Amino acid sequence: MNTYQQRYAYPTRYINDAIDHAVSQIVVIPCFKETALIQTLNALHRCSPTQGMTEVIVVINESESADSEATAINRQCLAEAQKWAQKNPFSWLKFHFVYVNDLPRKHAGVGLARKIGMDEAAWRLEQINKPKAPIICFDADSQCSENYLQEIEDYFSRYPKTKGASIHFEHPLSGDFPKEWYEAIEIYELHLRYYVNGLRYANFPFAYETIGSSMVVRADIYQKQGGMNRRKAGEDFYFLHKIIPHGDFADITGCMVIPSPRPSDRVPFGTGKAVGDFLASGETQSMVSYNPAIFTILKAFIHQAADFYRKPYEEVIQQLDDDSVAFLEHLNFKEDLQKILKNSPNANIYKQRFFQWFDGFRCLKYVHFLRDQRAYKNIDLREGAHELAQTFKMSPDTKANLLHLFREWDKKSHYLPDLSSWE
Repeated sequence: MNTYQQRYAYPTRYINDAIDHAVSQIVVIPCFKETALIQTLNALHRCSPTQGMTEVIVVINESESADSEATAINRQCLAEAQKWAQKNPFSWLKFHFVYVNDLPRKHAGVGLARKIGMDEAAWRLEQINKPKAPIICFDADSQCSENYLQEIEDYFSRYPKTKGASIHFEHPLSGDFPKEWYEAIEIYELHLRYYVNGLRYANFPFAYETIGSSMVVRADIYQKQGGMNRRKAGEDFYFLHKIIPHGDFADITGCMVIPSPRPSDRVPFGTGKAVGDFLASGETQSMVSYNPAIFTILKAFIHQAADFYRKPYEEVIQQLDDDSVAFLEHLNFKEDLQKILKNSPNANIYKQRFFQWFDGFRCLKYVHFLRDQRAYKNIDLREGAHELAQTFKMSPDTKANLLHLFREWDKKSHYLPDLSSWE
């Protein structure tokens, strides 16, 4: 912990209260210009009690150059939250509200806010010698199932080797918001599930959802991987793809996060931005996404990439499809392969090092390369998802219930990629 604090941690500690030794997990919530925080706090308050205590750290944050509107909303949010906490004491649940209003303009955003809260959580867990306790990421406009906190605590207790996890999520598809918001989030969530399941069909070993409001990491692993980044968006994707390759990553499907369907201008990309773009376009019921042929080509590439360890480079290249060869040449892979092989005394180490190279970022680049530089242009999302559903034998009757089918599939799925060609 000292090394992490010295090299990576945010330098300020904001919570002076001593941590109870009974604490078994800590939830971290970044909060900026939020008017619905009380609803989120109520959702956590309604959760079934955990065996140990659960702490919740809410980081209400803003840039040093924030405008008066943001400051006013944040201060009101803080006052309301503190008042709410006084009226809702719980023996097993404790809330901390941190207000940080001087974040450097260059770095201020959701990534830095998460980092401040997660660094605080890691520090507090070290004080009671519980470095393997989970740090849970949640959002200030999300809801959850009543067994949410209980299930996460129980999962990490039953499977103590688990380094991190993605929690099952489902956006609401009806409610008090405008109908168009729900139409937009339905199609966008289908896109998210379609992409991850496309990677799973291809046997990509790191195919997990990377949603900021539904991710968990063990405190010691958080520190070993250098903590949260300071990205203003996509911080969840970049963070989890540092954690996932180390193995023992899980899908927790026994509880559920319910993210908000609201549009948002607070981040440059992501779910809220996508919903906003749909609404601006006037088209919320359709979307284009990746051609399913890309996942078929990716599947063959992952299967054959094992041969780079066993055979000369030129021989393997001759066996690969032209699209994968073009991608590898685009990245000068031959040079990287020489370094990988030089540091791979056996086939198992080669597999580890290859997938350190072909990680979640480079896999996404592969998909985009085939889409943008080759012949596999985007197609209608429902067409692609329907084809993938049939491949998995989900047996969809109509395209109208595709999201429901993918949700149920994901809840039942225990992802084990077939990498038998690498053995």
